[in-house]
Amino acid sequence: MKTSSKLGAAAILILLALLPMNIACAQAQKQQVLQQSIKTIYPTKDWAISDFVVTDPAFGAKAEPGFDNRAAFQAAIDAAYKSGGGVVYIPAGNYEFRSTQLGTKNVRVRQGRSESKKDFHFEYVLRLHPGVQLRGDWADPEVNNGKVLGTILEVRVGKDAPNYDGSVESWWNDGQAGNALRTTYTSIADRFIEMNAGTGVTNLSIWYPEQDINDVKPYPWTLFQTQGDCATIEHVTLVNSYNGFNSAPSELHYVLDSYITALNKGIEVHVCTDIGRIENVRISPEYWAKSGLPGAPSLADVTAYTKANGTGYQMHRSDWEYVSYLRVSGYKTGVWIGREPGFADAPNAQLYEVHVDNCGNGLYVEDVNPYGILISNSSFGAPEDGNAVYFYKDFSTSVQFNGVDFNGPVVSDGSDGVVSFESCTFSEYGDYALKINSGNVLLSQCDFKKNAGHVYLGADMHTLKSVNSGYKCNLKVDNHSTSAKVEVITGKKYFFEPIPKNVKQI
Repeated sequence: MKTSSKLGAAAILILLALLPMNIACAQAQKQQVLQQSIKTIYPTKDWAISDFVVTDPAFGAKAEPGFDNRAAFQAAIDAAYKSGGGVVYIPAGNYEFRSTQLGTKNVRVRQGRSESKKDFHFEYVLRLHPGVQLRGDWADPEVNNGKVLGTILEVRVGKDAPNYDGSVESWWNDGQAGNALRTTYTSIADRFIEMNAGTGVTNLSIWYPEQDINDVKPYPWTLFQTQGDCATIEHVTLVNSYNGFNSAPSELHYVLDSYITALNKGIEVHVCTDIGRIENVRISPEYWAKSGLPGAPSLADVTAYTKANGTGYQMHRSDWEYVSYLRVSGYKTGVWIGREPGFADAPNAQLYEVHVDNCGNGLYVEDVNPYGILISNSSFGAPEDGNAVYFYKDFSTSVQFNGVDFNGPVVSDGSDGVVSFESCTFSEYGDYALKINSGNVLLSQCDFKKNAGHVYLGADMHTLKSVNSGYKCNLKVDNHSTSAKVEVITGKKYFFEPIPKNVKQI
């Protein structure tokens, strides 16, 4: 009897010892089921893993005509956020959005010399909370003859919205400048997807089926980084946005491997106080024209509109923006660089392998901060009546071009500053390759493809220094300045090896 009791007690102890292991094993099995990878139709660079699939009955999204998916998508996003963050997955299909939610922005507004806090309302469709990524099943249009396939979000709300790009005059203290008081304009614009800190939108396309190239209407921003750090956009096609991606005061935006047709503005950056990145992004009318979607207009019709109205990439103040492998074609302005509305803060940046063609102004420089802009291994082109590069009257700092090809004239009305060209080529220009009305220009080992019309110096020009530049090293200068110092030097002893071209990313 004692022996039986001892055996029973031992058995109970063994069972109790095994119980935590069994519970852990069950939990692990449950976790394995929840976190198994999702098989996509189109190839991806990584595994798609999600516990929050929008079409699950718990959320109820449907790829069906007429069904409004706003509530279902937001429920999945909210669930991911409440669980600590994660990926919200959208299977291939067309998902319609037909309603909005109301948001509030508290702004420090100016009232003469005083200030007050005031709430402003805006409309949005989806709000990504911190730590949540919205991911679909994406087909690269470049390898599918331009076709837009896979996960497509159809925006059927916001047409002709009065607050499509709204802003309000406000005050803020600039922490990067000793809390100096600034006057600026805070965006209170409507938006389709609001992106907060640590969020992402990847592997999907966004389309506005009711947009008409013959009667274009404004729509709110498609993607809007409202605040915080680290908003990522990767493998995204914006088929026909009116305004594409807006980065409001924040840091570390990252847009890569994406395609955009935008009828007004493709990408706009405001007050990025540290290191935004744009990599391998293409902005062109062709992504709508070649999409294969119902109502897609001809390439000629889209290009006619964007060349009359559109800006590809617009950078206001950004501290150390890095832009590489950006291509813009068929816009009124390809790349715009300048001040924040309301105050003089401007960006500094490095641009590498940026290629702009068929734009009225390939590069438009309003102003640059004292650290300057470096542009290398790039090209800027314009039609006969356009400018490869134009410097506005407010420019007074520094832009350096290294290994850049210019097809069209470079014109400067800047008030001062230094523009330097090293190992650059100038071709397909009219009267002059360089028409510089003021400031200072440095030329080092630059090749002009015509034997005349190289440099025009305006009345307020200060300095032109040239080393081994011109047509076969013979530089033609038309000097209309009153007191410019002009120095032209040639000789083999000044020759240097240029920076290699076509250096690829690893």
